[in-house]
Amino acid sequence: MPVQIAAGQAHETAHLVDWEHPEQNDFALAEEVTLKGGHQRRPDIVHYLNGLAIAVIELKRSSVELADGVRQLITNQEGIFNKGFFSTVQLVLAGSDSQGLHYGTTGTPEQRFWNCPRVAIEEAIFNAVYHRSYEEREPIEVRISPEDLVVLSFPGPDRSVRMEDLRAGRAVSRRYRNRRIGEFLKELDLTEGRSTCARTSTSRSRPSA
Repeated sequence: MPVQIAAGQAHETAHLVDWEHPEQNDFALAEEVTLKGGHQRRPDIVHYLNGLAIAVIELKRSSVELADGVRQLITNQEGIFNKGFFSTVQLVLAGSDSQGLHYGTTGTPEQRFWNCPRVAIEEAIFNAVYHRSYEEREPIEVRISPEDLVVLSFPGPDRSVRMEDLRAGRAVSRRYRNRRIGEFLKELDLTEGRSTCARTSTSRSRPSA
């Protein structure tokens, strides 16, 4: 963002997040943060990045419906409550021991909150590391929206994989990129066997509606 240090001086660009050197950023978790506004609220956990709130988490007892936490996150974003606080928030999450973790972005309606398990996300990301082309300088991207969570690994599937088979969760590649990386990840139990990622991730991930 442009910043003017003093009157009459040229604007300089201030980077709020150091994407190239993640270790240079400051991460913090705060419990029971008091949000002041039209009505005072206290989210259970707020995740800060360089002082900016980027995630809000509501935790519920196992005897309480997780949907109550989702609705609480949604109402907190309304103008009569604490809408201004959520201007920098990227993720809102509701969780409990018995019902898992459901997540969405700011503005996500209740029926679009997802409960994609951590193991399914890890499987997709590690397979992206396994199958990406290291001849290209594009990084692996993880995009989260109200509709889906997308892991992009360039340049995409090997040309021996048909998109209709990939969408159906039964894709079998006749060729593999980075076979040694794949063998290393399998030794660490970070990826599964041959052609299981799409089927495994799909079966573990379901919308909360």
